[in-house]
Amino acid sequence: MNAITWRIGSAREANPLLTRAHYLGPMRSGRLVVVGSIDDAVAACQVWKLPTSRLPNDGTWLELARWCLTSQVGDNAGSRMHKYAARLIRDHSDVRTLISYSDPSVGHTGALYRACNWMWAPQWQRLRTPPTGGGTWDGIKVQVPKDRWVFHVTKE
Repeated sequence: MNAITWRIGSAREANPLLTRAHYLGPMRSGRLVVVGSIDDAVAACQVWKLPTSRLPNDGTWLELARWCLTSQVGDNAGSRMHKYAARLIRDHSDVRTLISYSDPSVGHTGALYRACNWMWAPQWQRLRTPPTGGGTWDGIKVQVPKDRWVFHVTKE
């Protein structure tokens, strides 16, 4: 297997991979994008954005919008990518905290986050069913609560 180069990239570089291999598809932009390349071809990526919920929006927090790994990056690719991504984020930004969400309704159990030492930080809807049962808005189907995960990036 060829060596993987982990680096800061762009959404434009990551989008062909996201279009082919991620169930949510491409991103218009990203605050910070980490790509893993093999022979100059993107084989893995993470797209980070400012948080969309009631979290600090001052650039010290980033929310993972897409994480895409292919079989080309080999065994333990997720934990290896996280290690390099956390280092790149720490060294090239003022980010202190990373946040992400896993969706159990599509089979995302959070196993990768646990393996990478992220902390489970459930939203209250995950712990107790809302009185409205989750509700619907304008005909949109009821959404299943997501699991929230937090990782603290610290400078050494």
